[in-house]
Order: sequence, then structure tokens, then C-alpha cells
Amino acid sequence: MRDAGVRDLFEKDRSFRRANVFPSGEDDIGYPVRARICKFFEKHLRTEVNRSDDAIADAVANLFPGQAQRLRAVLTQLIRLPDGKDPPAALTRLQDALEDCTRQVRQTRPTVQQVKRHIDALTDGIELVNLYSAELSDDAVSRVTDAARVRDYQASQLHAVGALDSALEAARDRVETHLAGERPWRDITVLEPDLTAIRAAYSAERERRLARQEQQAEQARGRIRARNGFATLTADQSHAVLRPIALAVTDTTANAVAPALDDLEAPFQIRLEQAEDSADDILDSILSAGRRPLIVKMDLSLRNREIATEADVDSLLEEIRKRLLEQLDAGVRVRIL
Repeated sequence: MRDAGVRDLFEKDRSFRRANVFPSGEDDIGYPVRARICKFFEKHLRTEVNRSDDAIADAVANLFPGQAQRLRAVLTQLIRLPDGKDPPAALTRLQDALEDCTRQVRQTRPTVQQVKRHIDALTDGIELVNLYSAELSDDAVSRVTDAARVRDYQASQLHAVGALDSALEAARDRVETHLAGERPWRDITVLEPDLTAIRAAYSAERERRLARQEQQAEQARGRIRARNGFATLTADQSHAVLRPIALAVTDTTANAVAPALDDLEAPFQIRLEQAEDSADDILDSILSAGRRPLIVKMDLSLRNREIATEADVDSLLEEIRKRLLEQLDAGVRVRIL
């Protein structure tokens, strides 16, 4: 008689008429469990359910498919989040519980028994679905994805080239810590100042490196233009000679994330050197056309050559003189590498 609702059951005609009465020992569900199940429907699904097996089974048939759909929507949003976070165990248990409870939904007793068996998983899972459904909006997912992109590209590249000062390093740590949380979409807006600072620093560093590329490319063009005969070229010929240098400059913008910052330095130097060699070769070909003397490249092999005495100097100069005169006597012009 002290159990919740028992006094109402015996004092109110309507409650008594609608009650299911079972002989002692034959009810494997129990009145307290039915009361808990009905309380679950009322609290988490906003639905009042009579404490009878038929009413509970009907509620399962009517409401659980919708909850399964809401669960799938939440899981889809979780999949869209970066870092491949696994769904909480409570949602996995809820998925299993909803499947078990609706497997024999046309059979009242088995359905209620499954609800009894999974009541804890249903309670915890639906509560979490309600929470996630309210928080995991498309905007929240987009903000988390954007923050992860800043962490993975802008902040990571700045760190790799040592371009993060102490303030930016602290901002990067805050972003990483927040995204590593269980629910990174919560309070994601607090990261906006840090993300803005990292983006600005990244754009400035990238702009500086691109400007440095253009400066070095212009120096290479200047060396090509300074060669004898370049001034005699037509506009098309001049464009053809200098085109490899233009192609060596990275085709990107200050706000792009690829190629990475460190690829804007050493790899560019290699490309520029190769491009300048190509420009020289094209110029040689143009200036050697027709009846003009052929221009040939010559490597004097002076790298790591050791000179110890005045005699070594004289010997080297004589060797160079001999090799150059041999080429000139052959009627060609020499371009020393």
C-alpha cells in the first residue's frame, strides 16, 4: 500500500477498472516496473501512458520508431564531426534497445518484457539523444569542423615552420584542448578569437613567403635579361625564355592551405634553379639559330678544387684557357656554368 499510486488504484473507480490484476507470483513484470516505465514515457517522451501492458506496448509501437529516427539523425551529425569520434556507449545501447523493443511490437507481453529489460538503456539513451538533438545543430557541426581545419592546417603549418609566438602557441593549445573534449561543439564560440588570430598570422606568413618567391623570381629574370643578346629578342621570344621562371612561382593565395608553408621555401628554390637553367637553355637555342655561332654550355669542374701555391693558380688558369680556346677555335660561343 505504500508503493506509489497503489492507494489511488483502490480508491478511484476509474483507476481500478483500468488496472491489470495478476495472481501473485505470475506477474514477471511487476507493478513497480510498470510505474517506472510509465514515468520514463512521461519524463523523456512527454507522453502519459496508462500502467497496463496494452498501453505500454501501444506507446512503444507509436513512439519508438520516431526515437530511432532521431537517434539516426544524431549519429549522422556525430559522423560529420572531425577526428572520427565514436558515439557514446549510451547511444549504442539505446540503438540495441530500440531494436529489441520493436522486434515483436505486435505482441504485447514480449514487448513490455523487452522494455523492462532495457529500461536503463532507454532512459540514459533518450536523455542523451534529447541533449544532443538540442546541441548538435548544423551550425555547431560547421563551427567544430572549421575549428578543426584551422588546427590541422593553419596552426599546424605555422608550428612546423616555427612561426608561432607564445600567444599564438597558447591559442593553438586552447583549440586542441577544446576539440579533444567529449562534446567539442559546446561553447565552441569561445574559440573564435583564437581562430581569428591564427588565421591572420597564417595569412601574413604565407603572404610574406609568396612575396619572397616573387622577389627571387624577379632576381632570376634580371640575370637572364642581363645576358648578351637578350635585348635583341622579340616580345614572343622574351616571353618564351622567361616563362619557366613564371611557372616556378607557386600558384596559390595567402588564404589557401596548400601547398603547405614549408613547401613555399626549399622546394621553390629547387624549382627556381631548374627554371633558370631552362630559361638559359631556351635563350641559347634562340641566340644560336640561323647562321649565328652555336652557344654551348661548359662546366669547368672547379667545385672542391684545391689551390695551394702560385703554381697551382697558373696551372688552373692555363687549363681553363686551353679548354676555352678549343671551343672558340671550333667556332662556338661558350656559356660557363
